[in-house]
Formats: sequence, C-alpha cells, structure tokens
Amino acid sequence: MSSRAEQKAEARAAREAAEREAAQAAARKKRLITFGGILAAAAAIIVAVVLVTGGGDDNGGDGKGGDGPQLAMFDGIAQEGAWLGDPNAPVVMEEYADLQCPFCKEFALNNLEPIIRDFVRSGEVRIRLRMIAILGPESEAAARWFQAAAQENRGWQFSEAFYAEQGIEGTGYADEKFLRARAEDAGLDPDKLAGAVASGPVTSAAQADQRAFEEAGLEGTPSFRIGPKDGKLRTVQIDQLPTELQKEVEKSQSAGD
Repeated sequence: MSSRAEQKAEARAAREAAEREAAQAAARKKRLITFGGILAAAAAIIVAVVLVTGGGDDNGGDGKGGDGPQLAMFDGIAQEGAWLGDPNAPVVMEEYADLQCPFCKEFALNNLEPIIRDFVRSGEVRIRLRMIAILGPESEAAARWFQAAAQENRGWQFSEAFYAEQGIEGTGYADEKFLRARAEDAGLDPDKLAGAVASGPVTSAAQADQRAFEEAGLEGTPSFRIGPKDGKLRTVQIDQLPTELQKEVEKSQSAGD
C-alpha cells in the first residue's frame, strides 16, 4: 500500500502529464489554424493573380466572349511606325511595355484611352510604344510581331489586340497560332507579319527599344518617359502621368507665347 506522499506524487505526475498533453493539443490546433490561414491566403493570391493576368483558356484571355480589342480609340489618329499622334506635337511620351505584362495590359485597357482622348487627339502629345521583352521567349516573339505590325503602322492595334486576349505569362499560350490570330484582330495579314518578324528592320527596332530601356535605367514595365519634342525625357510614375503630361503641355504653351 502506497503512502500518502506517494499518492500525491502520482497524482501530481498524472496532472502534469495531462497538462502537457493539453498544451501539445493546443499547439497542434494552433499550427493547423495557422497553416489553414496560409493556405487560404495563398488561394486568395492565386485567384488574384489569375484575375489580374486575365487567366482563362489555354489560348490566353477569355477567348472571344469579351468585348474584344478597343481599336476604335485609334481611328483618325496618325501612326508612323511605333508613334501615335501628330508629328508636330510639342510634347512626347514613351511607354515601355512587355506584351505579357499584366500591368501593361491594365494600363492599355483602362488608362490609355483617356490619354489619347485628352492629349493625343488635340495634337498636344505624341506617344511612342517601345516594346521590350523581360518575361522570356514568348515576350521576345511577341515583341517582334509588334515591331512587324509597327512597320505596317498598326503596332498600337496589334498590342491592344494582344492585351485583350492576354494569358498567364510563361504558360506557352503566346505561340505563333495566337500571334497570327492577334494580327488578324488588328486588321493585318498574318502571313506578311510572319515573314517579317526575322527581317533586318524588325530586328533593329527590337534591339533599339531594348537598348533605350537599359540606357534609361528602367527596371520594370510599364514605364513612362515624357518631355518636350526633341528635348530630354524624364521618367514619371504611372499615377502621375496625366498631371505630368498636363504640366509639359502648359510649359510648351508658355514657351510658345
């Protein structure tokens, strides 16, 4: 028969064992809750990425169910190569873009039209689209198709058609079949463009845009530079673009008085 001291010791040991088990169970529960939160956050991020990048079918974008490219915004505006607008405009803007970049798509589909309406149609600003490739081989191929389209003075239409059907970068959607379809959407002959993508003028234009991007010290897309015609350009942030364009226009008007 055990003594009272032994019984107390046994009871204390049993209580401590129960407390340890409870603490371990609580820790396991906390880890599960934390892990579940991580999974939920990861799922939310994945959904957000899919929404931002326009994920859908394997061919990119949401197929033909959407509104299609907004090509009407270019109607009646002069195009010369990658330039859009009056050659005599006192202010110029350069946009550096990658056709697979979801943020470039966001700007093209939601922010470009007001700039064209408020600054380009008035003859105050001329804009140039400089296409670079920072998202891999598909971006390189897309940039060459853009340059070929620019040789036909419809590079802006091609880029808008591409963005309207943009898929998730690096998934292989931007193959030749996809690029040919976007050329047709832009009102171009896909056979003619396919034959021009490896030409000297296209290669020179693609290299010039990539070199200008690097020389300007830019690191991402879309990037914007603005300034007076034949003058020094400066880099501006996307959210400051309308305000800074207006400032440049007003400076050009003051200089002309």
